[in-house]
Amino acid sequence: MIRHFARSGFDYYAFSPEPQRFMTDSRQLVLALTRFESFYLAFLSGPYTFDEIIRTIRHWKTMKKAGVLILLLVSALSGYPQSRKILIVSTNVDSVGSKKSGTFLMEIALPFSVFQKNGYSVDIVTPKGGPAAIYQSSKTWDELTQAQTNPAYLAAVANTYPPEKIQPSAYAAVYYPGGHGQFFDVLSDERIARLAAAIYENGGVVGSAGHGTASLVNIQLRDGQYFVKDKTITCFPTWAEKAYMDISQYGKLLPLDMQQVLTRRGANLVVSTQATKDDQHLTHVIDARHRVVTGTFASSAKWVAEEMLKLIAGSTR
Repeated sequence: MIRHFARSGFDYYAFSPEPQRFMTDSRQLVLALTRFESFYLAFLSGPYTFDEIIRTIRHWKTMKKAGVLILLLVSALSGYPQSRKILIVSTNVDSVGSKKSGTFLMEIALPFSVFQKNGYSVDIVTPKGGPAAIYQSSKTWDELTQAQTNPAYLAAVANTYPPEKIQPSAYAAVYYPGGHGQFFDVLSDERIARLAAAIYENGGVVGSAGHGTASLVNIQLRDGQYFVKDKTITCFPTWAEKAYMDISQYGKLLPLDMQQVLTRRGANLVVSTQATKDDQHLTHVIDARHRVVTGTFASSAKWVAEEMLKLIAGSTR
């Protein structure tokens, strides 16, 4: 941001009648802007708009003394990411057949923690709102235990938003965790699909882990094209569903084979075989050009969140 400020400032003062005064005062201006950057980031964590921040800054006594600094600050912030919120999509469906299901714990709790620790507030949306359906099929470990007992996470999963309460322009990214519940509500929910498309077309990043990629199949952009068309992504493989997933009766209870449908929708799929399932070149996929990060298995979830943050930082939103 300071670099952007310097460029804006020198461009402005190239046409100033007092360039010498600018050179004398520039150190004070940069120091002041550093303080204002901290102020701005603090505001981003709260329910304030960009305009509200600027109106507040205008009243600061130091701003009046700085004179042209407000103009430079507005110019600098115009290139700074204005959204510090990330949307996670979960499900209300808590069983598949006779098996407990929903969203797999590690695929939502760990990314939530990663996003929050990096200064983002996180909202969770489900088709019905209210409690998200979360399940865990194995023992937890210290990192996951800490993530799932985080008060902010507990509040978010207990009180998810319905789609109509979400304003897509507020979010820098949307993330889909895995689990089988989403196959029976999120996947066919046009409202959530429209939210994801709007976040993406506003310059946002899209991420998914494990079965989460299934919920991307029906998202369409403004031009009518499927979101996944020409995107390089991975997904939970058909062979793994048939080999490991007793929850879905090894795929028999699912409404679709996501690998087949993603291929038909035009995705450039990178899918491991059983022999290559430990090759991260095949299971961790970043399409930086299209702002998409996908991981094949549940164990990819934390990595997906971390890589999403890198793409957000590199975006111009």
